[in-house]
Amino acid sequence: MSDRRLQIQRALENLKSNERAAEFESLAAHLAKRRHPSLVVTERKADGGEDLTSFVADEQGRRIRGAVSLTGTLEKIRKDARRQRKLGVQSDLLVFVTTEAISNLEVGEWCRKFREEFGYDLAVLGQADLIAELEKPENEWLCADYLGIDPLVAALGSYLDEVIERSDKLLLAGIDPKSSDPNTCKRLDLANVYIGLSTGLRRPLREDEKLKRAADPQRNLATESVPVSALEAAAEHPRLVLTGLPGSGKTTFIRHLCLCLAQHLRTRDAAWLDRLRSSGWEGRPLVPIVVELRAFARSLPQDLKVPPESGALWKFFVEQVLDDGLRIHSDRLLKLLESGRALVIFEGLDEVPTGPQRQYVRAAIEVFAAARRFWASRVLVTCRSRAYAGEQLKLVDRTREDAPRFAEAPLEDFDRTRIQRFTESWYRELARLDTSLADSAVGRAEQLFSALQAPALWPHAGRPMLLTVMANVHARNDRLPQERAQVYADMVQILVESWDIGPRRRLCRAFGMTTSFFERVILFCVSDPA
Repeated sequence: MSDRRLQIQRALENLKSNERAAEFESLAAHLAKRRHPSLVVTERKADGGEDLTSFVADEQGRRIRGAVSLTGTLEKIRKDARRQRKLGVQSDLLVFVTTEAISNLEVGEWCRKFREEFGYDLAVLGQADLIAELEKPENEWLCADYLGIDPLVAALGSYLDEVIERSDKLLLAGIDPKSSDPNTCKRLDLANVYIGLSTGLRRPLREDEKLKRAADPQRNLATESVPVSALEAAAEHPRLVLTGLPGSGKTTFIRHLCLCLAQHLRTRDAAWLDRLRSSGWEGRPLVPIVVELRAFARSLPQDLKVPPESGALWKFFVEQVLDDGLRIHSDRLLKLLESGRALVIFEGLDEVPTGPQRQYVRAAIEVFAAARRFWASRVLVTCRSRAYAGEQLKLVDRTREDAPRFAEAPLEDFDRTRIQRFTESWYRELARLDTSLADSAVGRAEQLFSALQAPALWPHAGRPMLLTVMANVHARNDRLPQERAQVYADMVQILVESWDIGPRRRLCRAFGMTTSFFERVILFCVSDPA
């Protein structure tokens, strides 16, 4: 079997194993029309199995029905046909589409028995038929949209591997004595400890959410709203600025989003995309392209009088972000970008150092997002709340005539439930790395959550970065100081230890800092409330 046939077969099996009936229904409708060109899809309806699609032939006037199923048995076909007969539907042909591998001998026997019972013909499209159709060049878009098999994306292997490598680990600074060396220290899998973020935006409860909460008579469900998750905001707004306080989780959110997208595109494992969908992500998986704006600012000339070109940020990405081994992917990434199959992330607008540079970078983002060749892809920008509060950095969407600002989603701190979930997942992941902790992980998670509730610490426990470092302190010392100053001192020590000694010394020498002053600077960074 060719690589492409095997890829399609595995993707169809993923649809089945993950019970993605709605997606298969849409895919099957298109493929049935390929085999029966005169058919026009007139409606889709829930028949109890969520798998029935109705067709009508527009030329001969024959009534043709299509039954779609992730599983394929004669009894399943009979069930669909009996349901149609009960509804009074008169058919001349039933087209049955399934992911199952069915032999020609079985199909012939099914068709004979079906005509005997129902008096009209049956056509079966099994796994082999689906693969044969999906291999055709004209159906590449179906593979891309419904199976996640995109020839351009499939060729991005080393690029996606690099995205995954950058995104999927958290250093265990302070726990492993070799934590300053990322090549030897223990590292947590980000996906195992990540807790989703909420924003200050609100939305009404959906119908399914109302049903879940209906058991509580004390709540007024008619007027209740819930926070919009960061993923929901990113999915809803094609031009979005994600703002937050220092340590609010902006960078970790970006890393987790990139990790899930890249892993799904690389492995075809739907579980990675399901992680995002469960928190509000919708639509197709996009190829992540991340540009660090601080690095872009460093590449700028001193004379910034010339307005930025629409391709300035893309040129920087290709020439300075992609290394020599990854630059071969630039044309493929550009095509994905131009066709709306990319998510472009501009990280750290507030980290651009000078006022003139910030104005230039802001303009560069705006002209990039408005360029005809780029506007189909999504743009996400991160920035600290205080920096974005003024008018100077407000981004305008110039793809629309009324030139509205980019949507803004301010991140909120963790609530009590999220804090507790984090402590549990933190020690569960530590136990995975060190089996000697297996028996004590649950108890230590409870101790950490209890210690965090001290009056001096609880107001800071909702900030994801501070929570992570406090959990690190607790894991290293088997306790958490109840005095905030001592916790901060331990935090600083961990942060200093986790930074490679070479860059730390070079930075101190460059600015004439002593080590103690360097630690005070870090202390300010982790405790700055804005």
